[in-house]
Amino acid sequence: NYVPAFTSPYLGQYEDSGKATLKGVSTFAAQKIGNWTLRGSYDYLDAKNDLNGLALQRRVPHTGSISVGYRQGPWNGNVQFLGYSAHFNDAANTQRLGAYMLTNLYGSRNLDNAWSVFARVNNLFDRKYTAVRDPFNGNDYSTPGVSLFVGIRYSPK
Repeated sequence: NYVPAFTSPYLGQYEDSGKATLKGVSTFAAQKIGNWTLRGSYDYLDAKNDLNGLALQRRVPHTGSISVGYRQGPWNGNVQFLGYSAHFNDAANTQRLGAYMLTNLYGSRNLDNAWSVFARVNNLFDRKYTAVRDPFNGNDYSTPGVSLFVGIRYSPK
């Protein structure tokens, strides 16, 4: 857990919570139907400080994803939805960070057996979200807005 230092509002340190218990479940399923592929996953995490019963900071209790992909010849496309539940930024559980959902797109084309080109757009709708908040001044750490990745991949068979 991150604990502010008493000597300066801009210094701090990580400290062990003493004793903690983390329990959870992860699930995943995928189904191919013709040229379509459906995928889904869900993760549950119960992360508690055993000394005070509070949730461990910055541990998201519920995360999930759903994706739909389509492949036709050398072309491949995929849309992915990612969801994150609300969670606490601090060990005292007073700074609640809101839930958020992101949408990503991916496309690729095989050029031959080894080469392909691809493009990926993350956070397609430029969703504003907070993954970490500064415990001293309440400012949110920057999170990526919409971002584009383009590349060439070589994967020899």
